[in-house]
Amino acid sequence: MGEPDLFILLFVLVLFMIQVVLGIYLLRIYRILEKEEGRPIRSFRFMPAARTVPGAKSDGDVIHGRETIAESLQALCGKYSLASCTIATRDGLVVASSLEDADEDAAQYSYLYVNGIAPSDPNICLFGLSYHGGGVVGIVKGPKEAFSRQQQALENELQTILDWWL
Repeated sequence: MGEPDLFILLFVLVLFMIQVVLGIYLLRIYRILEKEEGRPIRSFRFMPAARTVPGAKSDGDVIHGRETIAESLQALCGKYSLASCTIATRDGLVVASSLEDADEDAAQYSYLYVNGIAPSDPNICLFGLSYHGGGVVGIVKGPKEAFSRQQQALENELQTILDWWL
């Protein structure tokens, strides 16, 4: 075996070892990502404008034909031209939301509601709903006119959604 053959053999062996090491690290990264798959990645997003939810029922039914409470809340937002709708416990935990990540809103606005403080943003409306003998907080974002014109109907539909899903 000559010197060039030995060099090529060593070179191939080094490349093989590099591939093995990279494979081990990629496997570790894959396992870490697989464990975290259930947690959404937080990212900054602008508040969406009021929109019509695709697949919203023409008859205004926000419960039937929906697979989750989140879909019902999204349909409710489309029906009333709202940006978002969140239901939170009085201590700030999310019960349900039309948003993927409503933890901050639930904590902040539940605190304001419980302490009788009006939100600084005029397009945020807070109100109470009954739930299993206790109370939860409704947090609605959208044009104040859309909420104030149909406040009672919106609150009634939110109560119906709560009763149906939970």
